Amino acid sequence: MKRPPHCTHRAPFRIQQVPLSALLLLLLLPTLRSMAAPPPALLRIPRIGLGTFQLKGDVAKGAVLEGLKQGFRLVDTARVYRNEESIGEALKEAEEKLGIRREEVFVTSKIGPGDQGYDKAIAACEESLRLLGTDYLDLLLIHWPGGGGPPLAQPPPPSRHPHTLHTHAHTR
Repeated sequence: MKRPPHCTHRAPFRIQQVPLSALLLLLLLPTLRSMAAPPPALLRIPRIGLGTFQLKGDVAKGAVLEGLKQGFRLVDTARVYRNEESIGEALKEAEEKLGIRREEVFVTSKIGPGDQGYDKAIAACEESLRLLGTDYLDLLLIHWPGGGGPPLAQPPPPSRHPHTLHTHAHTR
C-alpha cells in the first residue's frame, strides 16, 4: 500500500478501517450536539476520540500513548474489549513521561450486556476503575441493551435507580 505524499512517518501501530457508522456519527455530531441539552459547565467532551476496540496489550498501550502525543484527549474502551489494564498503563505513562495528567484525558468505558443490572453494573464499574488505575470515569455507557442483560421492560426498583451509580462508583 502506497503512502500519501504528505505522510512523512510510519505509525507505530496498524490503523484499522473505520466503520461507516462511525463516519456517519462524526458527520452528524454537530446536529446531535445542537439537539442535546448543554453539558454542565465543568464537563467538556472532546469531539473526536481514540477508540480501542480490538487493540490489546502493548499495541493498545502504544496506540493510546501515540494518540495522546498527537493531541487526542478522549480514550474510549469497554470491559468486553479486555484492554482496560493496557489503557491504564498508557495513562500512567502519559502522565509520567509526557506530562499529560489524567484530568486532561476524557476516559469512557462501557458496561457489557452480561454486566447489566444494578449490582453487576456497580461491580463492573469498580473493576474497570481498578484495571484502568483511576478513581473515576468521565463517562460510563451501557454497551448495548440486550444479550444477557436484564429485560428492558423491567425498570430498577425506585431505591436502586441508575443515578445512584454516581455515588457508588465514582463517575463524573
